[in-house]
Amino acid sequence: GVILGWLALTMGAHADGSSNWLATTLSTIGSSFVALLRAIVPPLVFLAIVASIANLRGVANGARLAGQTLIWFATTALISVGIGIGLGLIMQPGAHTSVSADAAAMPSRTGSWLGFLEGLIPSNFLGLAVSSRPAVTDGVVTGVSSSVNFNVLQIIVLALVVGVAALRSGSKAEPFLSFTRSALHVV
Repeated sequence: GVILGWLALTMGAHADGSSNWLATTLSTIGSSFVALLRAIVPPLVFLAIVASIANLRGVANGARLAGQTLIWFATTALISVGIGIGLGLIMQPGAHTSVSADAAAMPSRTGSWLGFLEGLIPSNFLGLAVSSRPAVTDGVVTGVSSSVNFNVLQIIVLALVVGVAALRSGSKAEPFLSFTRSALHVV
């Protein structure tokens, strides 16, 4: 990858400013790979969490294990936040930017804890959101550009709820859990 990228750079652009064939090919492959990764993340996260929660049925001390996991997660999150704040105070990112204090503006809106908690609840079963806007080329509306986005936190909350419900359903949920484990292996 490094060698091909270097080769594409050394080939340079065409006289009209367009990319050479290698740069275009690498860009297409790279953007396709990233699109495939974005497509696989939601089902992978959902299936892995549901399957993991279902596997707690076989663990004798499932509640204790879940508590230890939450403590470990909180501890590592606290350490990473501390490192981030410490580095921010030491390195002062943004202090040496070209934006003057007069040009900087306060955000038009700020979030709240209640808004954050409400944002954890997905508006649909898949936790997906679709947005569309006019596609504009040279100042002329040429169509509609749509994109599908996902909120990983919403997918995690949904997977936790489904996993706990499947765990509480007992043997009736076994076909669903078998499908979930199989789908996780496929993904």
